[in-house]
Amino acid sequence: MRFLYEAELLDQPDLGIPLVGRLLAHDLDLDGVITDLPPDKRKEFLRLHKTFLDSLSKRELANFKLSSEKLARFRREASGP
Repeated sequence: MRFLYEAELLDQPDLGIPLVGRLLAHDLDLDGVITDLPPDKRKEFLRLHKTFLDSLSKRELANFKLSSEKLARFRREASGP
């Protein structure tokens, strides 16, 4: 099982993510988190957490309510036309 603290996602007010403390999340909706970010923040989030997101298996992505297809779509949209 992978944990949110591995993503170094904690306390990033510049991205509008008000997470506090060292959360151990296994049921976090990353699809929702990414979807709710404005486009510029989404692009930055995906850049900052690329290594962590790429390290997740399909099963691990599913634990975070995300699929490899959805992640690829987010990345395509963030890269622009």
